[in-house]
Amino acid sequence: ASQPTPAFIRQRLEQAGQRSISILVDLSNYVMLALGRPTHIFDLDLIEPLQDAQLEVRWAREGEQFELLNGSSPVLGPSFGVIADSKGPVALAGIMGGQRTAVSTATKNILLEAAFWWPDAIRGRSQKLKFSSDAGYRFERGVSAESTVEELELLTALILKYCGGDWGPVNDIQIESPARLPVHLRHHRLERLMGISYATDEVLSVFARLGLRCQSTGEGPETIYQVQPSAERFDLECEEDLVEEVARIVGFDRIPLRAPSALLQARLAPETSRSIHTLRAQMANLGYHEAVTYGFTDSKLAQWFVSNPNSLLKLLNPIASQFDVMRPSIVAGLLRVANENQARQEQRIRLFEIGRVFSRQPEPGIVADAMSVPGVWQPQRLAAFASGLAFPLQWGLES
Repeated sequence: ASQPTPAFIRQRLEQAGQRSISILVDLSNYVMLALGRPTHIFDLDLIEPLQDAQLEVRWAREGEQFELLNGSSPVLGPSFGVIADSKGPVALAGIMGGQRTAVSTATKNILLEAAFWWPDAIRGRSQKLKFSSDAGYRFERGVSAESTVEELELLTALILKYCGGDWGPVNDIQIESPARLPVHLRHHRLERLMGISYATDEVLSVFARLGLRCQSTGEGPETIYQVQPSAERFDLECEEDLVEEVARIVGFDRIPLRAPSALLQARLAPETSRSIHTLRAQMANLGYHEAVTYGFTDSKLAQWFVSNPNSLLKLLNPIASQFDVMRPSIVAGLLRVANENQARQEQRIRLFEIGRVFSRQPEPGIVADAMSVPGVWQPQRLAAFASGLAFPLQWGLES
């Protein structure tokens, strides 16, 4: 494992956005980019084998913890799959390997792993741990279950070619994986959604070109297509997915340009209330600049602006760890923007923002209407921030 990575492999990895790490890791990433399935390489000498096997695949135990390759040590639960030896987990299934059995330049014996992980067992786990990986990105979207051995053979051949050594047997374990159910498409539903007519033979030809087994019953608009998704097409789950495939293959240019028609009902604001645009104009006339900040913020910061932390609306899938709740106040975002301006030597700051704030508990007397969500209070608020001199610096005034 101490040999250098061939230049052409290193160059192709760099072109794909991958950095070169070591010969074994580079070859594993190379096969992943070529065939689409992530693989993992364990240092065999660092594995503490079980009584009847080298490794086992199981659900993590409550509170189980081990160090990953990225240096983090997340606390796991029964919703996470792990690969484990007799001492505990050595890899987070379908996401990332562990540091204890990681390969290095001193590695002599290795164990290759290529697996099929059901997308539902991987999806959302990386977000819970607040990091992402190439393996998790692919497995949560679906990878074919039919080519694990072939990909192991290719990886083995590359390792033998560039690292040398001897190969061992392949242990191919196949269990009952969840069956892929056929998806039905109604011909009249296809034409209704796309707004144009399709011939039955044309639709059957599309599925044949995509390599999908299809059977049809009925005639004309009453035709029903029963499509069996192939092993790698995890994106075909409902009728609308098949509609998209037909439109994509036949051509979106077949769809005529047609203006949307909808019934619009005006919602007139009371004449006694000022519009948001009027408030914006007045704040601008006072010399304030409008800021537009995120509608979510850090839960630790948000607790300073609420009397009851349980009223905060937590996000199920935050874009970042510091944006995990909906904002209960606009002030927090304005303070962050003002701090960034002061860090850039801005001496006179005038900012304002108009936006919605969010709380789980409506104020007494608030009645839900057609534009509100039951149980959630989201009124519009105006907040402003001012610091520095009362008037801008001018050459004719003393500073």
